[in-house]
Amino acid sequence: VSQSRYKKGSKRRKRVKRQLNKAYLRYKNSVLDFQKKEANTYLKRKIKDNTEVLIIGDIQVANIISKDNKKSKRALRRSFSRNSITQFKTLLTNKAESLGLKVYKVSEWNTSKACSCCGHIDDNLKLSDRVYECSFCGTKINRDLNGSINIKIVWHGQFKPFSLNSHGIKEYRVKKSEYK
Repeated sequence: VSQSRYKKGSKRRKRVKRQLNKAYLRYKNSVLDFQKKEANTYLKRKIKDNTEVLIIGDIQVANIISKDNKKSKRALRRSFSRNSITQFKTLLTNKAESLGLKVYKVSEWNTSKACSCCGHIDDNLKLSDRVYECSFCGTKINRDLNGSINIKIVWHGQFKPFSLNSHGIKEYRVKKSEYK
């Protein structure tokens, strides 16, 4: 039901507005409830495994959602904003710190494009490519798993991504401000 069908200031329009607000609040509360339950089950598993450190990627959701970003599609922006990833990250961080876990945020720059074995960057990857195949060392691995391994390597300070120049020589592509 849409408010625009009714005259401004009418009783029906006010009633529809109340109904919509109630539905939006119910949706918001259900998302928050789901996020709290997921954070609790994840952190209980981590505590059971005697984990002391939680490493999460410091993804900038605002940059993905912004309309200035020409690469991200409309559906992707909508999905990111609906799922409220930033809210989940904050919730997870606060809950982990209250349970005594140390939380570190790590830059995700090139972590899904670089090979976790040798560090070679494949710039031709698309989002639809779910398996990472390294053309340099031949490693085949799930792309998400590859990215999470690289995030762990970044946290240890050993992330050294490289690409090959036209002469076949390694050129390291490291942001000096973020890595050792």
